[in-house]
Amino acid sequence: MKLICDNCNKEFKLSRVKLKKKKVSDEIIKIFYRCPKCKCEYIVAYQDEEVRENIKRIKELSYQLVNGDRTAVLKIQNLKERNLELSNRYKALFR
Repeated sequence: MKLICDNCNKEFKLSRVKLKKKKVSDEIIKIFYRCPKCKCEYIVAYQDEEVRENIKRIKELSYQLVNGDRTAVLKIQNLKERNLELSNRYKALFR
C-alpha cells in the first residue's frame, strides 16, 4: 500500500515500513508506524486483551467460513466493530 506522509509529503510503501508496538499502560499497546523521512508517527490501532482475543476469534471464524459456515460472517463483523470501538476509545484517551 502506498502512503504519503501528511507532514513531509514523502511517498512510501507501508509494506516496507515496520509496524511498531509500544506499551501505553499495563494492559494497552499502541500499534503505529513512522514516516521513513521525517519520523512523523501514524497510529494504526490500540489493543488490549479483549481486542487480542477478538483477533484470535476472528481467525478461528475465518476458517469456519472456508468450510461453508455462513453464520461466521456476522460474528466476524461484530468482533471487528467491537475492536474498532475499543481502538477509537483508546485513541481519544492516549493522543
